[in-house]
Amino acid sequence: MLTTDKILQGRYRIVRQLGQGGMGAVYEAQDNKRFDAAVALKEILVDRTDIGDAKQQELLRRAFEREAKILAEVQHEVFPHVIEYFSESDRQFLVMELVQGEDLAQMLAHQQSPFPIEEILIWTDQLLDALDYLHSFKPPIFHRDLKPHNLKLTARGKIKLLDFGIAKNADAQATTTITNQSFIAATLNYSPFEQVLRVLDPTLREVITEKFKTNIENVLEQNADARSDLYSLGATLYHLSTAFMPTDSFKRALEIWSGKPDPLRRPHELNPNIPEEVSRIFLKAMEIDREDRFASATEMQKALNQAVADIKKREKEEAMRVIQLAEAARLEQERLEKERQFAEQERLRIEAEHKRLETERRMVEQERLEKQRQLREAETQRQLAKKERLRIEAELDEIQQHEADIQHQLTVQNISKDALRLSKKENFEETELLPVIPQFSDDLTQNLYLPDVLPELTTQNITSNTLSDEAQPLSFTLPESKKVSWTLPIAALILLVFGGAVFGIWLMQSPEAAESNQTNSNQTGVLPNETTAEPKVGTTPATDPTTLPSSLAPNPIVTPVSKPLVETKVAPPRVEKPTPPAKTPPPKKKTVTVDDLINDN
Repeated sequence: MLTTDKILQGRYRIVRQLGQGGMGAVYEAQDNKRFDAAVALKEILVDRTDIGDAKQQELLRRAFEREAKILAEVQHEVFPHVIEYFSESDRQFLVMELVQGEDLAQMLAHQQSPFPIEEILIWTDQLLDALDYLHSFKPPIFHRDLKPHNLKLTARGKIKLLDFGIAKNADAQATTTITNQSFIAATLNYSPFEQVLRVLDPTLREVITEKFKTNIENVLEQNADARSDLYSLGATLYHLSTAFMPTDSFKRALEIWSGKPDPLRRPHELNPNIPEEVSRIFLKAMEIDREDRFASATEMQKALNQAVADIKKREKEEAMRVIQLAEAARLEQERLEKERQFAEQERLRIEAEHKRLETERRMVEQERLEKQRQLREAETQRQLAKKERLRIEAELDEIQQHEADIQHQLTVQNISKDALRLSKKENFEETELLPVIPQFSDDLTQNLYLPDVLPELTTQNITSNTLSDEAQPLSFTLPESKKVSWTLPIAALILLVFGGAVFGIWLMQSPEAAESNQTNSNQTGVLPNETTAEPKVGTTPATDPTTLPSSLAPNPIVTPVSKPLVETKVAPPRVEKPTPPAKTPPPKKKTVTVDDLINDN
């Protein structure tokens, strides 16, 4: 290991160690002759313990020198430019272009997730082109150590393939056995079986040769070629795209030769973002049998480009289908939006209609309640009007009853006055009595204050056409059928009255009879008290417009009860008029008879 600030060849000053592998170490150095430009100084280590002959060691040195010259001729953007090759202290060094930054293995460990498959496909295309460039040399050059640790990205995103420490052409043969375990640990998972088999421990190789002799002999007959680099590229792409270390070829070969399935999982199963076509290309590049791999980098590149084209076509078709589906979805969304808007408008219309109907219902309900209120008020007014009507009818009945009572009292007073006037008249003519007598009917017999000459007298109707206090003459009307039959009684009545009058005059002239006349006048001046029948409530006197004068027609009719008159003596004219009893209103709504009228007086 070189120390810091050590100067080689008088111009390369060691700055720091960049890395170390099984075949050597890489240092960052400054070229003093090129204005301290930064370069990568690659130290190539070769175990010379088994090479004791100086001639053989010289041949090995020349082989490395020749190989360095070939690498210096490589001019490709993927490979760092080899500036110089030199030997010092039995060590070989390559001076190359320095690529700053982390390698892909370090970046993968830091991010702990696979790189995007799109970037990996771009890097793959650049690496395949670089391998095809190497394999096209005359003689072809094989890298033989392609892995994520030897890949870096430039500032422009370009991939760089480093470490040509074990690069050999087709004529060069591996004359050394690599036993460094660090090389095996770092490279075993990316190297093909034909390359791993040559670095195995001889004892282990003999054991597996005894078990798989035919297969091992076939592999030992094969030298590293382009297919070996394609295997390493496939394993590197597997690791970068899945973030899983691929199963080493040694283990896979033993499993497959034992009749078991390949333990290597498919990349698209580990990372669904890897297209299945790309996954199959990676697996084909990593086949254990070299004959099953791609024959060249160009063939693998064509297959990969075809797979990418198919993927793009499928993605384009898928994108078109997605666009169509999106367009269909958009149209469907627009249709649904229109339907939604229409439904929303319909909902708003229905809500407005509902509100309108609800408003109308409320108005109708208010009208109905108002009508019910008015009906209740009308019913209340009707009941009040009915009560008022009944009250008015009752008052009217009372007024009519009171009027009938007044008329009754006036009629009684008039009858009494007319009877008293006739009884007091000393000299009366027959003609004066005639207007009175015929007005009594056969059914009327009252115990009136009349002369004894009046026999049975009847009256049919007694009325008055006025309510004044003036005495009205009695009017008695006889039925037409009774007028002829009353001729004789009238004549007899006239004779009785006339005789009674003469007898009364004679008594008045007799002093002895004065006292008796006074007594008689007291006895006969007052009508005897008769038991009056209670009037019937609710009846009114009947009237007969055919028998009464026109002035008396509207007055109520009093229907007397027939009763025979009691014979009385005519009082002398000097007898004082008896004082009538106090007026008392008769009971309301009662039927009044002539007896009641006479008894009231």
